[in-house]
Amino acid sequence: LMGLLPHSNFLWENPANFTTETIQGLDVNGDRGYVLEVDIHVPDDLHVMMNDYPIIPNKLEINESMISPFSEMIRRMRGLPRQFKTTKLAPSFIPQVKYVTHFANLILYLSLGAI
Repeated sequence: LMGLLPHSNFLWENPANFTTETIQGLDVNGDRGYVLEVDIHVPDDLHVMMNDYPIIPNKLEINESMISPFSEMIRRMRGLPRQFKTTKLAPSFIPQVKYVTHFANLILYLSLGAI
């Protein structure tokens, strides 16, 4: 990953200045970058296309009910305990509220159909 890193002169911007159209028009290679807080989700009609790798990662508490059949098989083979909780960064289709992301990621999510 290559890009400029912020180092000084941080400013708050007026959220009203940022619409979907203005965000998509921002230059990802420009002199200014943005970290944005947005509400975003992937429409249901795109879930099948993105099922192998949902595009928006989030911090999830993984519990027993979320384990895939394959992971369950590995757990049984290794004799690991059945009940557990762990927090991981995981891609999902869960609608995000107040999701904080870099504007370049947001441009990608929007171009792939997230709203």
